[in-house]
Amino acid sequence: MNSARPLTLEERVYMLDVARGLSAAEIAKNHHANPADVKVGLARAKFVLGARNMAHAVTLCIVRGEFEAEDVVGCTCDSGNPLDYDGPQRDCPEHGEGS
Repeated sequence: MNSARPLTLEERVYMLDVARGLSAAEIAKNHHANPADVKVGLARAKFVLGARNMAHAVTLCIVRGEFEAEDVVGCTCDSGNPLDYDGPQRDCPEHGEGS
């Protein structure tokens, strides 16, 4: 690994979206961010993790505890702003368990 530091909140949110199968353009749209900024955030996360590609980066996120495999299918109902992200909201009435 290139760095011992944990991912920033923004990097973690973007990586979780990658784990959910979203492209950088889709992530940017969902978070009202500039696509170039999302690409930089993903590249920075990949570097910090020491990953060879995005699939490897997602795996390393799970191994390092940046997020859990269960979070990949969780709901992220929030304002769409990565800085407001509180993690998957499994109790969301629209997307949570039992819906």
